[in-house]
Amino acid sequence: MLLALTLVVSPSLLPAARLAPTQRTHTRSRPCLLAALDAGSLVQFEKSKGKVLLGALLSADEKTKKNWLVVDAAGNSQSVPPKAIKLVVPGASARAAADVAEHEAAAADALQSEADTLDDVWELALEDAAAELELPTLADLFFGSAASTDCYAALALVESARGRCLFKQVQIKSSGDAGFVPRPREEAGALRSQLEKQAAAAEQAGALRSRIDDCVARRKGAAGGEGGAGGAGAGAGGADAAFDVEAEEAEAREDFAALGRLGCKGEYDEAEPADARAARFLQSLDRKGTPLGARYTP
Repeated sequence: MLLALTLVVSPSLLPAARLAPTQRTHTRSRPCLLAALDAGSLVQFEKSKGKVLLGALLSADEKTKKNWLVVDAAGNSQSVPPKAIKLVVPGASARAAADVAEHEAAAADALQSEADTLDDVWELALEDAAAELELPTLADLFFGSAASTDCYAALALVESARGRCLFKQVQIKSSGDAGFVPRPREEAGALRSQLEKQAAAAEQAGALRSRIDDCVARRKGAAGGEGGAGGAGAGAGGADAAFDVEAEEAEAREDFAALGRLGCKGEYDEAEPADARAARFLQSLDRKGTPLGARYTP
């Protein structure tokens, strides 16, 4: 089948990875941690749902009487409530955007050049699987240093997609600090296998999207050529610009079949199970998952 597509708090500073004493956050990624905050603390804070930034605490916000003024690496200052502060980087003294940027650069460099050491550190940690490793300890294992930049770089590594397959974050009961424990081999293996499948699926989806975009571009080019030539060669141009659904994998063919059914629906037609599949497929292509978004022109 060929389709021609047009897809329309306490002031004392405790240099440890803990949370504000009166504010507790319950999430899968971060346990309920405690920390006292002070100006100069380097913290992770949630700017919006799911978006966590790094910033330096400048001072208490005199307007709100309870929030902190925080500056990020770009030099943007904002008022942040204590409940939005997720974690304090151990040992850091940060008072300007440059200090924040220095830590972010260290993390970016670690993710690019040190990711392969995750397995080595995990293997070392497995030798004492009951041990709860604090960030300074992890930083020392990764980099031979517990400087605050190394602590944040270690945090970036264990919070990466691969790192979460190997380590689990916990709260150390004795101190309230953020700790990490190595996952058992079987659990880590299963999570890594799942991550690899997700990466492969994302790669396949990206390749499909490129083929669709190329088809759309060729079709637009063919349409322009036909107009300039008074319609001569329109049949050949249209065939060359057609998208060969049958050349795709079985799962993609099923996605296109669901897409075709969704595109034929009227405003008052009843929904069917395949509609959800078509909507997800459209959304993966950054299109609206609606009948209008599923329309195509021959």
